[in-house]
Amino acid sequence: MYFDYSGNFIGSYGDGNDIIIAPPEIVGKVITTMARAVGISGNVNVVYEGGNICAGASSSGDIYFNYNANIMAYNNYFDFLSVLHHENHHLMSMEDFGTSRSEFQALIYEMNQPSFQYTSDFYRNITLNEYNSYNPSGYNNPSGYNNPSGYN
Repeated sequence: MYFDYSGNFIGSYGDGNDIIIAPPEIVGKVITTMARAVGISGNVNVVYEGGNICAGASSSGDIYFNYNANIMAYNNYFDFLSVLHHENHHLMSMEDFGTSRSEFQALIYEMNQPSFQYTSDFYRNITLNEYNSYNPSGYNNPSGYNNPSGYN
Protein backbone atom coordinates (compact mmCIF):
# COMPACT_ATOMS: atom_id res chain seq x y z
CA MET A 1 0.00 0.00 0.00
CA TYR A 2 1.44 3.37 -0.96
CA PHE A 3 0.70 6.78 0.53
CA ASP A 4 2.18 10.16 -0.39
CA TYR A 5 3.89 12.53 2.07
CA SER A 6 0.54 14.13 2.87
CA GLY A 7 -0.94 10.78 3.87
CA ASN A 8 -3.13 10.39 0.78
CA PHE A 9 -3.62 6.86 -0.54
CA ILE A 10 -1.91 6.49 -3.93
CA GLY A 11 -2.48 2.82 -4.70
CA SER A 12 -1.25 -0.67 -4.11
CA TYR A 13 1.07 -3.06 -5.84
CA GLY A 14 1.20 -6.84 -5.61
CA ASP A 15 -0.68 -9.26 -3.41
CA GLY A 16 0.65 -8.35 0.04
CA ASN A 17 -0.98 -6.35 2.81
CA ASP A 18 2.17 -4.52 3.86
CA ILE A 19 2.16 -0.82 4.48
CA ILE A 20 5.53 0.83 4.88
CA ILE A 21 5.64 4.19 6.59
CA ALA A 22 9.20 5.30 7.24
CA PRO A 23 9.12 8.79 8.75
CA PRO A 24 7.07 8.89 11.96
CA GLU A 25 5.66 12.31 11.05
CA ILE A 26 3.87 10.74 8.09
CA VAL A 27 2.16 8.10 10.26
CA GLY A 28 -0.40 10.58 11.59
CA LYS A 29 -1.33 11.68 8.07
CA VAL A 30 -1.73 8.12 6.80
CA ILE A 31 -3.73 6.99 9.85
CA THR A 32 -5.91 10.12 9.50
CA THR A 33 -6.63 9.27 5.85
CA MET A 34 -7.57 5.72 6.87
CA ALA A 35 -9.66 7.01 9.80
CA ARG A 36 -11.66 9.33 7.54
CA ALA A 37 -12.40 6.37 5.25
CA VAL A 38 -14.06 4.47 8.12
CA GLY A 39 -16.05 7.47 9.33
CA ILE A 40 -13.86 8.92 12.10
CA SER A 41 -14.04 12.71 11.85
CA GLY A 42 -12.28 13.69 15.10
CA ASN A 43 -8.59 14.40 15.54
CA VAL A 44 -6.21 11.50 15.09
CA ASN A 45 -3.18 11.78 17.34
CA VAL A 46 -0.11 9.58 17.12
CA VAL A 47 1.39 8.87 20.53
CA TYR A 48 4.55 7.05 21.56
CA GLU A 49 3.54 4.96 24.60
CA GLY A 50 4.95 1.75 25.98
CA GLY A 51 2.92 -1.40 26.35
CA ASN A 52 0.58 -3.17 23.97
CA ILE A 53 -2.20 -0.60 23.68
CA CYS A 54 -2.76 0.01 19.95
CA ALA A 55 -5.19 2.87 20.12
CA GLY A 56 -7.95 4.49 22.08
CA ALA A 57 -10.94 6.76 21.66
CA SER A 58 -11.95 9.71 23.78
CA SER A 59 -15.41 10.96 24.61
CA SER A 60 -14.53 14.14 22.66
CA GLY A 61 -14.50 12.14 19.40
CA ASP A 62 -10.72 12.04 19.00
CA ILE A 63 -8.61 8.91 18.78
CA TYR A 64 -4.98 8.17 19.45
CA PHE A 65 -2.86 5.59 17.69
CA ASN A 66 0.22 4.23 19.47
CA TYR A 67 3.28 4.25 17.21
CA ASN A 68 5.08 1.93 19.67
CA ALA A 69 2.39 -0.78 19.67
CA ASN A 70 3.47 -4.29 18.67
CA ILE A 71 1.29 -4.24 15.55
CA MET A 72 3.50 -1.56 14.00
CA ALA A 73 6.20 -4.21 13.49
CA TYR A 74 3.88 -6.21 11.22
CA ASN A 75 3.24 -3.29 8.83
CA ASN A 76 -0.14 -4.74 7.91
CA TYR A 77 -2.58 -2.21 6.47
CA PHE A 78 -5.54 -4.31 7.61
CA ASP A 79 -4.27 -4.48 11.21
CA PHE A 80 -4.32 -0.68 11.30
CA LEU A 81 -7.70 -0.58 9.59
CA SER A 82 -9.13 -3.08 12.05
CA VAL A 83 -7.95 -0.98 14.99
CA LEU A 84 -9.67 2.04 13.43
CA HIS A 85 -12.92 0.11 12.95
CA HIS A 86 -12.74 -0.90 16.61
CA GLU A 87 -12.20 2.68 17.80
CA ASN A 88 -14.90 3.97 15.46
CA HIS A 89 -17.39 1.63 17.10
CA HIS A 90 -16.52 3.21 20.46
CA LEU A 91 -17.20 6.63 18.95
CA MET A 92 -20.53 5.47 17.50
CA SER A 93 -21.71 3.98 20.81
CA MET A 94 -20.86 6.63 23.37
CA GLU A 95 -23.79 5.65 25.63
CA ASP A 96 -21.74 2.82 27.13
CA PHE A 97 -18.29 4.28 26.47
CA GLY A 98 -15.59 2.80 28.69
CA THR A 99 -17.60 -0.23 29.81
CA SER A 100 -16.93 -3.92 29.29
CA ARG A 101 -20.04 -4.07 27.12
CA SER A 102 -18.60 -1.35 24.88
CA GLU A 103 -15.32 -3.23 24.47
CA PHE A 104 -17.08 -6.52 23.70
CA GLN A 105 -19.35 -4.87 21.11
CA ALA A 106 -16.38 -3.08 19.51
CA LEU A 107 -14.60 -6.42 19.13
CA ILE A 108 -17.67 -7.95 17.46
CA TYR A 109 -18.00 -4.96 15.14
CA GLU A 110 -14.32 -5.10 14.24
CA MET A 111 -14.34 -8.85 13.54
CA ASN A 112 -17.47 -8.54 11.37
CA GLN A 113 -15.76 -6.14 8.97
CA PRO A 114 -14.82 -7.86 5.68
CA SER A 115 -11.26 -6.55 6.02
CA PHE A 116 -10.66 -8.44 9.29
CA GLN A 117 -9.85 -11.63 7.34
CA TYR A 118 -6.75 -9.89 5.97
CA THR A 119 -5.26 -8.92 9.34
CA SER A 120 -1.97 -10.51 10.36
CA ASP A 121 -2.04 -13.77 12.30
CA PHE A 122 -0.60 -11.87 15.27
CA TYR A 123 -3.36 -9.28 15.29
CA ARG A 124 -6.15 -11.77 14.60
CA ASN A 125 -4.95 -13.97 17.47
CA ILE A 126 -4.81 -11.17 20.04
CA THR A 127 -8.23 -9.94 18.96
CA LEU A 128 -9.77 -13.40 19.20
CA ASN A 129 -8.09 -13.98 22.57
CA GLU A 130 -9.57 -10.76 23.86
CA TYR A 131 -13.00 -11.70 22.50
CA ASN A 132 -12.75 -15.15 24.11
CA SER A 133 -11.78 -13.61 27.44
CA TYR A 134 -15.46 -12.69 27.86
CA ASN A 135 -16.52 -16.34 27.93
CA PRO A 136 -17.99 -18.18 29.72
CA SER A 137 -19.25 -15.36 31.96
CA GLY A 138 -20.06 -12.99 29.10
CA TYR A 139 -19.96 -9.21 28.85
CA ASN A 140 -22.85 -8.69 31.26
CA ASN A 141 -20.60 -9.65 34.14
CA PRO A 142 -17.83 -7.00 34.31
CA SER A 143 -15.98 -9.04 36.91
CA GLY A 144 -15.75 -11.79 34.29
CA TYR A 145 -13.90 -9.55 31.89
CA ASN A 146 -10.25 -10.41 31.63
CA ASN A 147 -8.20 -8.45 29.10
CA PRO A 148 -5.02 -10.56 28.83
CA SER A 149 -3.57 -8.77 25.84
CA GLY A 150 -3.94 -5.21 27.09
CA TYR A 151 -5.45 -4.08 23.79
CA ASN A 152 -8.30 -1.56 23.85
